[in-house]
Amino acid sequence: MKGRKNQSNKSTINIPETKGVFGKEKALFPGNIRELLSMYNRNPGGIIFAGGTVIMRSRLNRGPKRKARQGPVISLKHVQELARVVRRERFLEIGAAVPLSKIVSIGSRVVPKTLYNAVFNYGYLGVRNLATLGGLICSPWDFSEILTILYALDTQLEIRSINHTGWILISSFKKANGENILSENEVLTRIRIPYNNWNRSFSRIVGMDGSSTYPKAVFSGFARVEKDSIEDIRLSFGCIKNTVIRERSIEMTLQGKKLPLTEKDLSLIDNQISDLFNNYLKGEEFKKVEILATPASINPENAYRQATVRRIMLRFLKNLEYPDYLEPIAGLQNRQSKLYF
Repeated sequence: MKGRKNQSNKSTINIPETKGVFGKEKALFPGNIRELLSMYNRNPGGIIFAGGTVIMRSRLNRGPKRKARQGPVISLKHVQELARVVRRERFLEIGAAVPLSKIVSIGSRVVPKTLYNAVFNYGYLGVRNLATLGGLICSPWDFSEILTILYALDTQLEIRSINHTGWILISSFKKANGENILSENEVLTRIRIPYNNWNRSFSRIVGMDGSSTYPKAVFSGFARVEKDSIEDIRLSFGCIKNTVIRERSIEMTLQGKKLPLTEKDLSLIDNQISDLFNNYLKGEEFKKVEILATPASINPENAYRQATVRRIMLRFLKNLEYPDYLEPIAGLQNRQSKLYF
């Protein structure tokens, strides 16, 4: 009896010729990070594939158009190092290929409650089972509540290639057009979320479709209040010109302020936030608005977002002296209380 032909390497398979995202290329299945980096380095233009939600959204023509990449699909399915979650004393470390549903399963005693709520309410269960935290961060158009919270928490990202490994702040990860800074052979591998003694946390979202998947406006705030004084505070805003904004000058203005904040304090912050939005919307006729403006005076979508974010932020600041009011409730769909104020 004739012997069987040698089987091909298990780390690669050929996929049928298709027109679309994958083209006519093969799929690669690295077994660890070292193999992943080596394959990615040898295959410029390779497509990193985890849950595939970003790629599927591209096929459905949602979000900005992306330059097509010509290369093999590199699956993260067998790279166990990227699917780990490690709790350390000072931070929570999450692999880039960890699906959102796994983060929910860990529970709000380990995951910061505000972040837990945002992940719990992201899209539908099927989406959370596929979407990964790393894919969400790398996506050029997904400015969800999750990202806004990660910006406020000064989350760090581990970037690796076959030649180097380094950590950067998430605020340095995106260019002005929303694309990430990764080069052809670099991969996002780990997300490090610092723990801090925040005793005030607040995150609110107004969605386009009633969910957090395609938000209109997002605000996330964290503060540490001791003896009726603001020791530290973090503020981040989402969806102003499709970006996440973290402005340190506003935070510095609030640090050391006594509670409750005076009308003068609130007016100063209100002016600062308006100036900030002005800078991000240069070239448009822009002014402070309390309600949706008419198209003749200002872009109505930007006006709505700006007015909404301002109101949510001022609501957070006015209630810093009431910790029970701002305390997030783990596991509850808090969208109902987010739309009316």
